[in-house]
Amino acid sequence: MKKRIIIIASLILIVFCFIYKKRSNKPHNTYEHMAPYARQWQNKDKKKIIIFTGKGGQGHLSAAQALREYVGDAYEIETICPIEDILGELDFIHTITFGNFYAEQLYNYCLTHHHIWLVDAMVWSGLQVFAYKYETIKNLIYNYLQEKRPDLILSVITMVNGVTAQAAQELHIPFWVIPTDLDPSIFLYTLHAPSSPQFFFNIPYNLPELYEHISVANIPDTQITYAGFPVRKQFLQSYNHLVVKQEYGIPINKPVVMLMMGGLGIGETIPFVQELAKINTPVHYLICIGKNESLRPRIEKILHNNASEAITYSIIGFTPTIAPLMAISDILITKSGGATINEALYLEIPMIIDGTSRAPQWEYYNRSFIANNECGILLKKVKKLSIILSDLLHNPNKIAAMKVAIQHISKPNPEHIIRNTIATLLK
Repeated sequence: MKKRIIIIASLILIVFCFIYKKRSNKPHNTYEHMAPYARQWQNKDKKKIIIFTGKGGQGHLSAAQALREYVGDAYEIETICPIEDILGELDFIHTITFGNFYAEQLYNYCLTHHHIWLVDAMVWSGLQVFAYKYETIKNLIYNYLQEKRPDLILSVITMVNGVTAQAAQELHIPFWVIPTDLDPSIFLYTLHAPSSPQFFFNIPYNLPELYEHISVANIPDTQITYAGFPVRKQFLQSYNHLVVKQEYGIPINKPVVMLMMGGLGIGETIPFVQELAKINTPVHYLICIGKNESLRPRIEKILHNNASEAITYSIIGFTPTIAPLMAISDILITKSGGATINEALYLEIPMIIDGTSRAPQWEYYNRSFIANNECGILLKKVKKLSIILSDLLHNPNKIAAMKVAIQHISKPNPEHIIRNTIATLLK
């Protein structure tokens, strides 16, 4: 009981700290926020697809964007964040902040500031709400789908899939869940032995170890798809390394190492840069800072004062086309988020995965998958980074071996398979 009170009190404290820091700069939603029923289908001649996504983290939004890229020319697509657009009235955070913030915004704040135990507490609380309010949630989603009447529902979000599957079955709407993590357990919440023949669940790669994660849900084999991971189309292309290096002013004959801590892990970049500055081997760094331009002068100062002349670097601000730069990298240093890891797998880039701190529970399998399949190295202490990276740079055969291991994982082309599968579902 005492532990639960501490968790609740801390969560409330973080909420109000979040409000205090953000009150003069209300966040802008990634997707235009409108009342769900206010939108109307624009093209009556095209079949209609609704994509359920979320704003907690960046992976769900990236996957939704990928699906739009795959089939947006053939169907009319509406992207919905059901936690806000449909279930907003049940959002406790939205209530106590007088409609100014949603739980997903607090979730992102906690991720950014590395309050991972609070992230876990929020997820646990969310699951309790879903269990307690199951019928209410199902009715809200049912009413929404009944009003919109899509021809197909795609989901790249967690938690809501059990209630959505039941509503979709009652409305005779095909429903396909496409998870954004290699461990899809949280996508299976309240899903067990779905009886609708129009329900499907995707596993990115046809590997027994991935199938084990969904076996508890007793989904019929005929309703499991192996369509690859929904990465954006730029990660499915090949790139001329020489052309890309010339375009970005990157030395031709140096190994390239990319540091990309993700949109919500940007605050952990500095300790990693301090380690990178210790390397004496010739190398070019691509240091991704996203929209956090305040990091640029700090990084420049660290490298200017500490790095040897053998090191050159580029600091990469926000860009919608990161794939060419990742593609020319010999090594990617990154966090264990599902989207980035799978983007690197498709581009066949060996990885050093940040395992130095606590992560959301569903990311731990991403770490073990990369390490166990020898596609990369799990970094357990920041101070070991310079040692590990120096060893790889001095022994390129180790990098080559990791690349071969990645190539041995059969990765279906998600654009082709998802496009063809959707066409079949909508016949």
